[in-house]
Amino acid sequence: MIFLRFAKGLVAAVVLVQAMPVLASDKNTGAEKAFDAFLGCRPEFFAVLRNEAPTFGASEVVSPAPDLAGEGMTETAKVTFAAPIDVSGIHLLKYSQMKATTEPEAWWWGFLTDRAPKDLVDAIRSREPAAEFFAQANTIFRVIEEGNAQGSTASARTMMINGTGNPNQSLVLCVVTADLMGDMKSLPDAADMFRR
Repeated sequence: MIFLRFAKGLVAAVVLVQAMPVLASDKNTGAEKAFDAFLGCRPEFFAVLRNEAPTFGASEVVSPAPDLAGEGMTETAKVTFAAPIDVSGIHLLKYSQMKATTEPEAWWWGFLTDRAPKDLVDAIRSREPAAEFFAQANTIFRVIEEGNAQGSTASARTMMINGTGNPNQSLVLCVVTADLMGDMKSLPDAADMFRR
């Protein structure tokens, strides 16, 4: 299966984001809108995030983010929120994005949360009951859509959930190959989105 080859590449390239303390936060409709758009792992997420980003209260935007610029990663950015953002009990602590320029070319974006990976899966299922996940090694995947791969090139719209070393946190990322990004050729500028 083409996706399994793609998944092995994803696991190898996962970047762990440092933790920050969890503080109480009010439920935020704008953040919920953005998170619901995030769950689809579609490029339309960025338009929703651009509209709702001020509700996240970014305290720091690092772009490019050198610690995310691993092998083959460009267009990196990391955003730290002033306080955790409560999305129906899931606390979003940070946002990050990057573009993989190795084969297959793919975009990565997502959040550091205050949930252990399996707890995060349960929380996502409460928002999307039909969501199906599978585990491979220490990573949990949700294949949202497989694309039309050419030859040995993988093509998929995937959600990936990883632990961070802190048992009460996980990183949830959308990983989408270039062929499924529509007209999008680069990631939006994080500083422009979050510091308006």
